[in-house]
Amino acid sequence: MNKLLPFVLFVWSAALFSQIKGTVTDTKGKPIAFANIYVKDSYSSTSSNDKGNYTLNIKKPGTYTILYQYLGYKTSKQVVTVIQSLQIQAVDVTLVEEDIQLNEVIVSKKINPANGIIKNAIDNRTENSKKLARYTADFYSRGIFRVKDLPKKFMGQKIDDFDESIDAILDREQPGSSYHLDAGHHHAGGGCDRPGLGSDVGRA
Repeated sequence: MNKLLPFVLFVWSAALFSQIKGTVTDTKGKPIAFANIYVKDSYSSTSSNDKGNYTLNIKKPGTYTILYQYLGYKTSKQVVTVIQSLQIQAVDVTLVEEDIQLNEVIVSKKINPANGIIKNAIDNRTENSKKLARYTADFYSRGIFRVKDLPKKFMGQKIDDFDESIDAILDREQPGSSYHLDAGHHHAGGGCDRPGLGSDVGRA
């Protein structure tokens, strides 16, 4: 009985959440899959499924700003008021395609603008390395990438010791917490401890 009590309390507390549910579509009415939906200034988030449907859990009553984002579309902002617990509120959102206009590009075989950028990076490599050696972040996330047909060399450097994969961790904390990240090593749960592939993570 004692072992079941924590599980029962967890299910009971989860059932007290209010929910914001709806569908994310484009201007033609087609569902947008995997759109990002999150509460502004928080880590409460979800994503739409392949039919554009989503469910966002809200822990307590209040007024929330919900942001809807998807690549290539303008961000939609919806202000939703949750009056009481166990409330289910329907919010359907239509995302509008973003019109992106690029500036004029001039191609010249005489001048390579990348040369100045590269030279500046080389001249300041020592100072830049010190700046990036340690930094603080409120949220730290590392994804998993798997590479097929990885070449043995890239820009003249051997990369066959990567084992064709990069494993990672995903960690979340409540707002107000922070992480101190030291470039070069990683000991927080992934299998990646080679220099340059990970980071030490410590909550402040």
